[in-house]
Amino acid sequence: MELSHLLIATCLISLVAFILLSGRHSRENKEPINVPGHPIFGHVSGIIRHGTTYPVLLGQQNNHPPIYAIRMFGQRIYTVSSPGLASIVMRKQKHLDTETQFIITVFQNMLGADKAAMRLLLSSTKPAAKKARTPFREEMRSIEHRLLAAGEPMEAFYESMITEVGQKIGPSGLDNSDTAIPLMHLLEEALITAAGSALYGKNNPFAANPSLGKDYWLYDSQISLFLLNIVPKYTVPKAFKARERLVTAFSAYHVRGGEKDMSDIVRQRCEVACRYGCSDDYLGRSEVELLNGLLSNMVPTVFWMLVHIILDSGLAERVSSEVDNFVQKPDLEALILAPGEIRKGCPVLVATYQEALRLYSSSARAYQVMEDFMLTDDCLLKKNSIITIPAETIHRNPKNWGSDALEFNVDRWFKSDRTLNSSAWVPFGGGSSICPGRFFVFDMILSTVIVILHGYDVETPETKQPPGKKTRVMSGIRIPTDDVHVVATKKRQGKARKWLIKKKTKQSN
Repeated sequence: MELSHLLIATCLISLVAFILLSGRHSRENKEPINVPGHPIFGHVSGIIRHGTTYPVLLGQQNNHPPIYAIRMFGQRIYTVSSPGLASIVMRKQKHLDTETQFIITVFQNMLGADKAAMRLLLSSTKPAAKKARTPFREEMRSIEHRLLAAGEPMEAFYESMITEVGQKIGPSGLDNSDTAIPLMHLLEEALITAAGSALYGKNNPFAANPSLGKDYWLYDSQISLFLLNIVPKYTVPKAFKARERLVTAFSAYHVRGGEKDMSDIVRQRCEVACRYGCSDDYLGRSEVELLNGLLSNMVPTVFWMLVHIILDSGLAERVSSEVDNFVQKPDLEALILAPGEIRKGCPVLVATYQEALRLYSSSARAYQVMEDFMLTDDCLLKKNSIITIPAETIHRNPKNWGSDALEFNVDRWFKSDRTLNSSAWVPFGGGSSICPGRFFVFDMILSTVIVILHGYDVETPETKQPPGKKTRVMSGIRIPTDDVHVVATKKRQGKARKWLIKKKTKQSN
């Protein structure tokens, strides 16, 4: 869940984007085992059919090797499914280019940044300098890590966001749900409105033109096709126009100077971009990136957590008890939420969050190998090859998580004999590319679920099992194949209370 996108380039992007060579390569003795594809179509047919699940299937078919290689159009691509090896990769980043393809994938393909912006974002094409961040990129990353850290920097933003979520989900959503309403749709509407206000102030582009919210989710639904960068203006014309309307609106927002109540992260990112001479068009595109990083994984994670809680009566009872005891009620006017105490006060809810990310994350890290090097004493990685670490190959591997690795089981997080290394849970990436927004995402997702479950009893009269999950190439979390319709009943009648936020100290999520 990297901020510029809660997740980082997935395996499919890597396979398409890094086609550099055209010849066949011989395998040296210490290289990872080579997994052959279809005798005629190679691995292309598998990727087209299965998307980001394909590396998982290859692992299953070959007894889950810790690392294996495939060849596609002559390109070596290594896939890691061992958390131990993934950790070693992170410690050997001096041999890897961790930046170039990510920048191209996100800023050029997904956002449509122009050549001037790409020159600011990309390092020299000289091999020795290729893996280094540019000064502009380094400064932006520094701001994101500092302002999205746990504790004080994001408190005002967090409080504004939770207040908006409470107001939006109640009066215009669940309070009026005498009949079943689509949960995913409700969350999309509520969180885009809340994010718009918290990030950009009350007079934000979404408030001025509510149809921009629909534009955002239309664009978000087609991001995978943007990443292929095959004339998106014509291959995904509606989503392309939606993206450009968003860019125009946010460019105009910055041209007029933004708003006094905009968030610190928007203000400081804009100040840095202007200091480096970025255009108004780039400013608009960078806001689409920021929204994407905050929302595209937050909404489906809240959805999956709620669906599993609602459909499991035992889990629902445990979580409801935790939430009701956790929320402080000092008087009839206010409810107090303490984000810094969620991990201690709501362990079952936290486990539900961890399990949702484990089972539904489809993000991946992808790096180019800059020189031959030994990953371990018996594992050689070759120059110009690609190494990918898909979350699914680690999260869905029974060697890492046991025989029930494909099942949603929150109690696995409470087993006293659980000896899994923390690197077996990798939804936020790792190393220098770890997601800077992971603390804020934790706070916002769990707080949103708390706000809903404290206020409402939610049922799914027509749904008995969680829906299927779609693959999105550039998304950290899979989205449902179908929405789930819910009926909600207020737990407490009378005037709605205002949500207040108890200040937090630094924590590690």
